[in-house]
Amino acid sequence: MTCAELPMTVHDAIQSIQQYLDHGQYTQAIALCQHNLEMLPGHAALYRLWGKGLDRLGKVEEAIAIYQQGLQHTPDSAALHAELGRLYGQQQHLALAITYYQKALQINPTWGDVHHNLGAILHQTRQWDAAAAAYHNALNYSQHPARVHMNIGTLWSDQQRNSLAIAHYQQALQHDPSHLNAYHRIGQFFVTQKAFGQAIDLYQQALSHCEDRKDKASIHNRLGQIYQQQDKLSDALTAYETAIALEPELAIAHYNLGQLWSSHQHYPNAHRCFQKALDCKMNHAALSSSWGFLLLEQGDWSTALSLFKTSVQLQSAFIQAYCEQALGRTADNAFNRVRISCAQLLQGLLKDDDDDALIFRLGQVYEAIADLFYEAKIFKRAEPALQKTLSL
Repeated sequence: MTCAELPMTVHDAIQSIQQYLDHGQYTQAIALCQHNLEMLPGHAALYRLWGKGLDRLGKVEEAIAIYQQGLQHTPDSAALHAELGRLYGQQQHLALAITYYQKALQINPTWGDVHHNLGAILHQTRQWDAAAAAYHNALNYSQHPARVHMNIGTLWSDQQRNSLAIAHYQQALQHDPSHLNAYHRIGQFFVTQKAFGQAIDLYQQALSHCEDRKDKASIHNRLGQIYQQQDKLSDALTAYETAIALEPELAIAHYNLGQLWSSHQHYPNAHRCFQKALDCKMNHAALSSSWGFLLLEQGDWSTALSLFKTSVQLQSAFIQAYCEQALGRTADNAFNRVRISCAQLLQGLLKDDDDDALIFRLGQVYEAIADLFYEAKIFKRAEPALQKTLSL
């Protein structure tokens, strides 16, 4: 029975329930579902809305139970099967999610969103061919083809089949010329290939299609990174400053601009940019690390070490795994000695060792780096590392 065929009172109730959900009044929505199910216990839409209310309250297990209860009354409800697929997917019960999405599609084979969601779960479980088939089915029925093409592109990218990935990202742009993520995916491919001119042309094209200020700021920030990779200081500076003018709280643009100033030894400007990135709530290991190295260059060991400690704490699990791997190596060559000395320093930072011990460890790192460059006969790089060792 469809909503149009229901008695007016129940039809009106469903509209009221949806309004409650839309306005965040979940308890009222659930109560109205329960009241109407007393009159019409086998109506799938009421179970679906009841489950949505519970889900939005964070009561996922209860929502699942309600959907299952609804299926006992209406086992041919594609909507209830799809909702169970969605919730099981969120809980990472992926086999169950696949099963319920497939059951939904047996009942309603033309439901594009369910084909897409099934593809996403199959993609996550690395069932490449089945995922591709589901996504292509979604294209036949979906009202959001750009989204589907993006996911097909990512599916191919995950298999290192970049030309196929790019083709689908480009198709996504044909359907939605302002799709920012498609530009970023294609642009990243060009940058990886060092096709900087093509990347810049692509982002210039993106600027002509994107109207949102935040999107434009993101594009200018990306252009700044590309110019910086080519050591085009003036162009990079202009791009970062344009990004910040469009979106003053864009922390990553302040950080990248700080990196640019630091690499050209404009230390006061770099400090100011890093501080602004921090003010914009950038809580990232890279910020603390870059700022620490900047202070190290200026001889402020204590503050630098404090920032390094913050950096390693923000990525402690990764750091611990790296240290275990590095310390398991033998010091039989210069490269391994660098890795071992770095691991010893990182361990000291994690343990919050005193500054004197950490400065000694840091000196060992620079000494190992100098040895590595000397061994490789890269004397211009070895000399600065040795000087840092002596200063420490």
